[in-house]
Amino acid sequence: MLCKMKSGELYLINKRLKELENVEEKYFVKINNKTIINIKEIEEFSSASNARLEVLLSDDSINSK
Repeated sequence: MLCKMKSGELYLINKRLKELENVEEKYFVKINNKTIINIKEIEEFSSASNARLEVLLSDDSINSK
C-alpha cells in the first residue's frame, strides 16, 4: 500500500488497508475501499454524481466517498 504525505512524498507500507483501519489514532477514517484520510486535513465536502460525496483535502486532492 502507498501512503501519500502532505509534502507529496510517497511511502510503501507493508500492511493491508484492513490492518490500518484499526489504528488507535482518532483522526484517521476510511472513506472508501482504497483510502484512509486524516480528518484534520479536510477542507470541504461537495456532492458528486450517484449520491456520492467528494472530499477536498488541504493539499487540493479530491477523494470520493
